Amino acid sequence: MRKDIKDKVVIVTGGGSGHEPLFLGFIGEGLVDGVATGTVFAAPTPNTVQDVA
Repeated sequence: MRKDIKDKVVIVTGGGSGHEPLFLGFIGEGLVDGVATGTVFAAPTPNTVQDVA
């Protein structure tokens, strides 16, 4: 888990999964800080997004 970084804006992205286009979240340096994924053919739930944030 990342340590808190002062004055850092955290970027979280999200999407569904299933057939193409398959949603993949790319986490890492220079990329997003968190990814909330949904189940097949569905967006992530509000609770999932909140947990990731």
